[in-house]
Amino acid sequence: MKIHTAVKRFYFLFLLFSFTQNHAQVIEKIYKPYIATAQLYGFGNQQQLPIYTLNSKEPIQLEFDDLEGSLKSYYYTYVLCDYNWQPANLSTFDYIKGFTQNRITNYRYSSYALTRYTHYEAILPDANSLPVKSGNYLLKIFLNGDTSNLVFTKQMLVVDANSVVSAQVVQPLAPQYFKTHQRLDLSVLLPKDMNAFSAIQQVKAVILQNNRWDNAQRDVVASF
Repeated sequence: MKIHTAVKRFYFLFLLFSFTQNHAQVIEKIYKPYIATAQLYGFGNQQQLPIYTLNSKEPIQLEFDDLEGSLKSYYYTYVLCDYNWQPANLSTFDYIKGFTQNRITNYRYSSYALTRYTHYEAILPDANSLPVKSGNYLLKIFLNGDTSNLVFTKQMLVVDANSVVSAQVVQPLAPQYFKTHQRLDLSVLLPKDMNAFSAIQQVKAVILQNNRWDNAQRDVVASF
């Protein structure tokens, strides 16, 4: 790893194994059998990760189908999590400004379909319920205002754009890894108020394949 304290930029590289070898913890779950096509993505782009930048006007979009076809009272809430997707030891009011629960009011019934269903949509975050801290967030969808009556969960990211990250995938140096591995060179330009040496211990990399969290590469050891 190279560290240049003048500009507070550091680099690290590591090898990526086949994603099929990884056994990631499954965080996103569907708890009701009648829920289908639950999606969370950047607004207007289903291929984009659900990332919200603090104080920005670029929302994310939630949508799902209820195959029972009836109208239900669906709500959502946010849970701030740590790197391991465990709930943070904070009150909801410490990271959400406004209401902590919101009802999904945008829906439509199916038409010209063999299977009857109700389609629900929501644009996040709502102006009356804004995340105010960056981090990993678990979006919980539940019924009738009862957070214990979970329907499904989705992972999303809230970022504070105060650093610059660039990455490049290149061929490994060792010939025996040419066909089985990739090398990722990652460069991070830190904000002025962050100590570069402590950041080496705190900054963690997670690599996703096609925006999938279920086989994410985590805790990869960097080469210095």
